[in-house]
Amino acid sequence: RPLVEALQKAANTHGAHQLFHEDVRVYLELTFSIASRGLAAFEAAKREMGVVDFTDQEVRLLQGLRESEVVQQALREELDLVLVDEFQDTNPLQLAIFIELARLAKCSVWVGDQKQAIYGFRGTDSSLIQQVLDSVEKWGGKLGAPLSDSWRSTPALVKLTNEVFVPAFAPSPAADVELAAKREQIAGHVDVLNWSFESPVRKNLHVPALGPALAKLLAGGAQVFDKETKVLRAVQPGDIAVLCRFRNTMGEVVRALNQWGIPVAAERPGLLSTAEAQLVIACLRRLHDPGDTVATAVITGLTESLEPEQWLHDRLQFLADAKLNDDGKWEPPLSSWKVKGAGALPLLQRL
Repeated sequence: RPLVEALQKAANTHGAHQLFHEDVRVYLELTFSIASRGLAAFEAAKREMGVVDFTDQEVRLLQGLRESEVVQQALREELDLVLVDEFQDTNPLQLAIFIELARLAKCSVWVGDQKQAIYGFRGTDSSLIQQVLDSVEKWGGKLGAPLSDSWRSTPALVKLTNEVFVPAFAPSPAADVELAAKREQIAGHVDVLNWSFESPVRKNLHVPALGPALAKLLAGGAQVFDKETKVLRAVQPGDIAVLCRFRNTMGEVVRALNQWGIPVAAERPGLLSTAEAQLVIACLRRLHDPGDTVATAVITGLTESLEPEQWLHDRLQFLADAKLNDDGKWEPPLSSWKVKGAGALPLLQRL
């Protein structure tokens, strides 16, 4: 230890050294400079292509709400009620939009739950809700009573969530966070099972162990309250949800449960992006709305192996020629594109 004391002392003073601070400052300036240049290039590319992204839509909407008298007057006349659900998912930009809409509307109602604020990666912040709660009455609004009754979970689970969330949201009043259980406890029911499946190789969830564990749970006489029959019944596979932290483990979970004869309903990543699935979806859309020319275009492109350039002009020309008659109907009907005349497709005719 004495041999390295001088080294430790030098290492501990490194963080306060002027040259180190200079390195950090230059590094941060370069990082922000690169980010700024990247955003500027992105903006230039969007202008050149004539497109906007979702954030552009939000920014331009906010500009219109704040700066355009035409927009403000139109919304004052037409906007009776603004409803904001899942308010806890709001980021600062969206909050600014909601505030402007609330000023223009005759009434607005916002509903949210701090405990469900999980979109931090998208710029949301649960503290926004508390700040709004503290400001509502200053804005001339009023706070509604918290919806504190839980009709979904058993008393033991409600107690568990209260134990976790009330301290986590301090100094918010406990009454704003705490829930009251309204369901009766199921006799002999175990509310929380702590299963630990650690793989000796990967040091994470050992997925194959889920099969026998769930099979044992299904055969063990556990009961759930059936909302339709209003009586207790044995737990079934459809009552169980397996939450996967990462998408790439879903396939492993499905295989593990199938091996034990447990039926599974799971999204198959990539299936809907295949040409076959896209064709089926387009056909269903065309059946639902024969005038959906976008669905017709997808069917045309996939079945005839056409590039967009080969059918786009035809579609645009058809739409340009179509006119609304006195009855408010299109002439020719939008459903007639690629169904009648030259270039008609047999598949579309069958649909």
